[in-house]
Parts: sequence; structure tokens; C-alpha cells
Amino acid sequence: MKPKFIIFDLGGVIIDIDFDRTYQAFAKLTGKTREELAKATFLTKAYEKYESGLISDHEFRSEIRNRMNIDCSDQEIDDAWNALLLDFNNAAIAEIQKLKGKTPVYLLSNTNRIHFEYCNQKIKDHTLTDNFHSLFDGLFLSYEMGYRKPADEIYNQVIKHLNCQPNEILFIDDMEVNIEAANRIGFQTIHLVDNAKIGEELKRRLQ
Repeated sequence: MKPKFIIFDLGGVIIDIDFDRTYQAFAKLTGKTREELAKATFLTKAYEKYESGLISDHEFRSEIRNRMNIDCSDQEIDDAWNALLLDFNNAAIAEIQKLKGKTPVYLLSNTNRIHFEYCNQKIKDHTLTDNFHSLFDGLFLSYEMGYRKPADEIYNQVIKHLNCQPNEILFIDDMEVNIEAANRIGFQTIHLVDNAKIGEELKRRLQ
């Protein structure tokens, strides 16, 4: 069936990401190696709590300072944290703009305030659109919702908000674990392995 709603992921779909850039940036601040930071579980745990809205911006930065034993400004931490955010996928943005007004389009992202505000400013600076609020009909952000993908609760909140059946939603994500969870809930899905092919994938599914 043709979907009534199309929901896009952010990282890996609309914007390219490389977490190694953030490890490298924090390595410069701490004197630790990139490998040491990549193996440290505290950073993963900190950002999972942060993306779930369980800790504030201030608490996240404080945890980074304490666990890395660094005395850095908020801006230095934010710059290192945002280093993983690379270029926008212009093809994805063009597809969203084509769909807007024909089929409701939404964003569903595991994200946090520092990353999201940075992306919001970056997309305006690149004159792609004013902001994500103008690009989409609505935003589902993990740090506002209290859950991260692939938790069932985040998908169920989306269904409740849209007041629809799960199979009326087409969900696009680059991570297999998130796609598998959405499939279990009953969403239609596109596992986007190559985000340059998003136009082809959408055309195939919406014909």
C-alpha cells in the first residue's frame, strides 16, 4: 500500500556522519589516543543518556569533563562533539522538498540538543532551507521524546501522534537495527545502505 506518511532518519540519511572525527577531536583535547577513546564505554553511555533526554546539556558536558579529566570550555566540547557531523545529503533534501505538500514528511532521529542545534544552523548557513521545522511537517527527536531507536516506545509514540496504523508509515533509516525494530512494529521501511540512492529507493517504493 502507498504510505500516508514518510519518516526520514537524520544521521546517515540526511547528513553524513563519522564518529571517528569526534574521537580524533577529543583525542586532541585529552592527550589520549583515538583508540583509547573508542574503547571507552563512558562516552557511549553518556551520549545514550543525553540522546534519551535523561541528562541536560550542562550535565553531559560535565560528564565529559569529569570522565576525560579535561578543563575545557563549553564551546571546545561542543566543537569536538559536533566534529562527527559532515556534509548534508543534497539528494535527500531535494526528495523531501519534492514530497512536501503531497505526502506528510517527518524526521525521526536519535539526537541531542547540541547536535540538533548545530545541524539546524548548518542547514540554514548552506542555504538549503531555513531550518528543519520548515523542511518537515514535524520532528520526532529522541532527546525530547525520552527514548532512542530501536526502543519500541519511540515508534509507538510516532504512531500515536500521527493517529495512524503502523503500515501507513514508510520509515527510512541507515541502521539495520532500527529498521528491524520498525518492521516488528509494522512500518514499511527502506534500509538505506547508500544515501546517494535515496531518490531511486523512494521512486521504487512510491510507484
